[in-house]
Amino acid sequence: TTFLQRRSNLNNLIQTLNTQKDLDETDLSIRADIDRVLHDDKLAVQLQEELSTLLQHQVRILSKRKLCHK
Repeated sequence: TTFLQRRSNLNNLIQTLNTQKDLDETDLSIRADIDRVLHDDKLAVQLQEELSTLLQHQVRILSKRKLCHK
């Protein structure tokens, strides 16, 4: 299962849980765990995007340095 498939499955599961009225302790615990995982996934995606941006900036800086030293 890929990251995106897992995220989609978790979103579907939490939507299903959210439509049910009488959730027992197990259901509530599962929902809390899914919320935590989805939040962690969101943070991971944000960090990955920031890292990608930083790497792009680093490449640009190194390219400019090479041009200046010629």
